[in-house]
Amino acid sequence: MWRLLLFLAALQTASTFPISSCEQLGIYLFMELNTLSRQSVLECAELLRHVINDADQLELKDADRRALV
Repeated sequence: MWRLLLFLAALQTASTFPISSCEQLGIYLFMELNTLSRQSVLECAELLRHVINDADQLELKDADRRALV
């Protein structure tokens, strides 16, 4: 998230002090979006892993309850 804020600050600076090449800005934008999307996928995978682990633990608890009945 902080990278997005940094990028927005860079855009404001770019409007104040124009960048000589818009292509450089496009490349920077592409690299930042690529990095952010990778991080988002990794965070979603980690969250999914936690959900699966929690579901497995709940399933074991239900099995334990059935064994006691």
